[in-house]
Parts: sequence; structure tokens; C-alpha cells
Amino acid sequence: MRTAKLLPVLLVSFLILACGGGSDNKKGPPPEATAIPAGTALAITSTALPGTPTPQPVGGFTRSGSANVPSLQGLVWQRGGNGLIAFSSKDVELIDTQGAQKSLLTVTDPEAISSVSETGVVAVKAAQNTVRVQNARTPGPPKVISPGLAFPQAVLSADGSLLALPEQEKIAAMIWDVEENSKLKELTGFQTAAPVYSVSFSPDGRSVIWLSRARVQIQDLASGALSQSFSHEDFVTGLALSTDRTTLVTASGMKVTIWDTASGQARQTLMQPGIVFDVALAGDNHTLAIGGQTNTTIIDITNGKTLTTLPGVARDVAFSQDGRQLAVADDQGNVTLYRAR
Repeated sequence: MRTAKLLPVLLVSFLILACGGGSDNKKGPPPEATAIPAGTALAITSTALPGTPTPQPVGGFTRSGSANVPSLQGLVWQRGGNGLIAFSSKDVELIDTQGAQKSLLTVTDPEAISSVSETGVVAVKAAQNTVRVQNARTPGPPKVISPGLAFPQAVLSADGSLLALPEQEKIAAMIWDVEENSKLKELTGFQTAAPVYSVSFSPDGRSVIWLSRARVQIQDLASGALSQSFSHEDFVTGLALSTDRTTLVTASGMKVTIWDTASGQARQTLMQPGIVFDVALAGDNHTLAIGGQTNTTIIDITNGKTLTTLPGVARDVAFSQDGRQLAVADDQGNVTLYRAR
């Protein structure tokens, strides 16, 4: 799962200096938390991910193309093999598998692009605490959402049907139905002493993932139940949740941790040669891309085996839905596309 960068670049830069390379994280005593009950019935649902063929084993990747997006903010593969969307705060670019790119949407101050869904829906943070939501690939009038509160970001679910708006005045998030242009509920219960936090959706749109510096928690949308707390010693710079919500992967400093979401226990830790900036799980829920200071490493987390290593700094990594394509972006906005062999 991957949208905009989870933490400000300033925090990453601070840790690069502190560790001789780069990372971010915060601390706070984890509160009592209730594990998410298995099979919880959902009153709030996001459109189910469309069925895809069972991903085949990945043996390696071959470079297929490249592109450049200045001030890159995020990478999102489009559903149905319809290319990669790379976006900055001002522009949304569609990139095909060979690297040819086309501008889909451009905004000007005071507007800023906040997130993009796998279906091409774009959330634009507009003036006077409003959000403009539109499909960048399909012509049509945008929806203007006015939640009546101040929010630092507007985060779309993978299918673009839901919007999460973290509230600046308290630790809470408003969940908005985009099609109906109405508030569904307000999520609370996450606790943190840290002033900086973000919230994102699980791949299936049925949970949100809270991040506060060194602490991560998953919250079920329908029941409001919180998972165990996943605490780190360093700033969390990247995370990924499996499509079945049983596995959480977090990056912190030079360490990648594979967590069991039900128990809150770490299954394994993977030490890297440099600071890790981002992680991404393929749709098979076991092929992991680790983007870092020196390279991108592809690992099978079921056995810890390294499948391949791709050279170069990787600030953002993103798998296509079937896991057969990988996008890697460096800190200059250079995007390299790879195809599985």
C-alpha cells in the first residue's frame, strides 16, 4: 500500500544526519489496545478489490523504462494494468510500462495534490479547508468536500470511494463517503504523545493505519477496534499492510520488521546496509520490496530469501497489483520501471 510519503522529508533528513544515512521515528507509551476480532462484520465497506489471477513466483526483475517527475510525492499503480501514476503536490503524471509519460492533472496555489487512488481518483487540498475530488482519467465535474474542520492531509482509499481526513485539533480522523459526499464516522481511540501523525487506508479499505513517529496501530473501520501497538526505537519511514491484513511490514532506521497483526509480535527482522526509506508488499502478500539508501532489495518473507537486488537510492517503491511490475523512485524524482522475468 502506498500513497504519499508518510513522514515529512525534514524528519527523514534529520535521521540521515543522525545515523549517517537516513530515517525517521518517535516514541510514546503504547496504551491498552484491543486486537481486531477475526471476521468482524463491516458496516462501512470500500469497493472490493477486483479479482486477479494468482500471482506467479517472482525470480527477478528487468528494467523496462524510466521517467522523471520533479518533486515526486508518491507512486500508485493503476488497476487493470493501466500504467503507473506518479504525482507531486502540483502534477499528476501517467507513466506507461516503457516510461512514456503524460500529464493528467495540474493544479496551482493554493491547491495541492494530497493523494491518488488506484482508480485514478485524485484528492486535491483546496482553499478554505475544502477537498476537491475528481477522476484524473475520466472527464467530469469534481466533488467539493467541505468537512468543516482543519486537516493536514486528505487520504483516499485504494478504490477512491473513501476519504480520511486527520483532524488538526485532536487525535481523530473523519471518514468521508466520496460518492455521497457525506461524513460516515469519526475515528478516535488512537493515543500518542507525539504531535505528528498520519493515517492511511488498508489495501481493502476496511481499516486505517495510524502512524505517530515510532508507533503504528491498525483500526477497523466498522467496529473501531484497535490492533496491538507496534512500537519502534526509531522513526517509522515506511509501512505496508498485506491485503488480508494479517501481516504488517515497517521500516525503521536500518531495520525492517515483519509483524503478525493479530498478536502484535514480530515474526522476523531484516537488517539492511543503510537507512530504509520505503517498503512495498506485492499482491501475493509475501514478495517484499525494500527501498533504501543504497539499493532496492526484493525478498520472499516466507523464507527470508533475497530474490534480487536493484542498484541505486530508492525513496519510493511500489508493486503493480499482480506483483509483476515494480516502480522505484530516487530522491531526484527519477522513476525506474521493472518487469518480472
